Amino acid sequence: SPAEASPATEEAPKMIKKKKVSRMDVSVESLTSAIPKTVVDSLVQAEFDMALQDRVLVETMDKKNAVEAYVYDMRDKVSGPLSEYVKEADKDSLMALLTATEDWLYDEGEDTTKGVYTAKLDELKALGDPIELRARESGEFPVAANCLRSSIESFREQSASADEKYAHIEAEEKLRVANECNTAEEYLKGVMATQEKLTKTDTPPVLSADL
Repeated sequence: SPAEASPATEEAPKMIKKKKVSRMDVSVESLTSAIPKTVVDSLVQAEFDMALQDRVLVETMDKKNAVEAYVYDMRDKVSGPLSEYVKEADKDSLMALLTATEDWLYDEGEDTTKGVYTAKLDELKALGDPIELRARESGEFPVAANCLRSSIESFREQSASADEKYAHIEAEEKLRVANECNTAEEYLKGVMATQEKLTKTDTPPVLSADL
């Protein structure tokens, strides 16, 4: 009937539009800026050369300082504790060389090579070392001689001992030890006789290390 309300009309479903996606292959190229091997090798060599140069500079300065220190140290020693172990003429020669070396260090020797400094130090030691040796041996030789003398007596007593702890040693071996003790004793007596004739300025023919 016209008086009745017409039923609600149902809404039609909405259409959803899908986006169109296009796919395509894309090529990717990786670019690098590699340093050529020749350049790398050159840089490595340059670094090595600089490190070597630095080391040479340090070693050269160390040797220069060693020369300078030796000049001052030996001058004081020769005028002091080593004076009795050097003849006057040798002392004058060494002192003159020390002075000449000092002057050289502050002149043409101010900047030179490691080899030159080494040669200068060797030249100084050629005169200074024998003096220091004589002074050192004056104290060390008597100690070494006493040690050898004590060893001789100890082995001689053992070779002549009837103690049970030496019973395992054959008589022939004991005799050999006794003979070696006699030989060593005669050697020491001869050395001591020679040493007693030396003055403090004479270099001993036999050193403590030889005993």
